[in-house]
Amino acid sequence: MDNDSQLTSGPVSSNTPYSNMRLRQIREQKKLSQRSLADKAKMSYTYLSNVERGKADPSLSTLKRLAKALKVRVVDLGQDE
Repeated sequence: MDNDSQLTSGPVSSNTPYSNMRLRQIREQKKLSQRSLADKAKMSYTYLSNVERGKADPSLSTLKRLAKALKVRVVDLGQDE
């Protein structure tokens, strides 16, 4: 999937709890580089970098792919409470 289709596939709604900082924290805890996580989630590492930096809003399907690649639930990508 190319970056343009990922960027236009629909942002996460404000009702979906998502934290770009939590995504990075989980990735680092699992000792994965952005490139390796992006490969596992079948996306470009530049798009993943944009998601982690809050420059791109991932769609729900993107969050599902990231959660599967990280072996966590989508809800685990939510903000810490």
